[in-house]
Amino acid sequence: MAISKKSRRTIKYKGQDFLWWLDNDFDGIGNMLSVSIASEDKKFLIKHFAVHNNPAEGYLSVVGQYFPGVETKTGNSVKLSCLDFSDSFVDNAVTPRTIKKILDWCFGRSLKQKL
Repeated sequence: MAISKKSRRTIKYKGQDFLWWLDNDFDGIGNMLSVSIASEDKKFLIKHFAVHNNPAEGYLSVVGQYFPGVETKTGNSVKLSCLDFSDSFVDNAVTPRTIKKILDWCFGRSLKQKL
């Protein structure tokens, strides 16, 4: 089943369409404002907390069934340490540039990298 496009923005990345949106989420450890990015078929689905207390503790949750170099199981999310992407914010706002940087990180990592 395809993902709803209502209240979502689209970005084309390496010939594939992705949807992205912001949520005011709280993850229990002080992180707010999450960015979700998904392929239209929802196989690739991630959530990154864009605003957090400690940039060195940035992470990304893999929610979908597919993520390069990571084996996922249905119903379980995988938490990965990642870069802080706040340097690509414009006036403290998430922009398509930020989304592209997150996708670059996701698809550009070495598949042999230990996660």
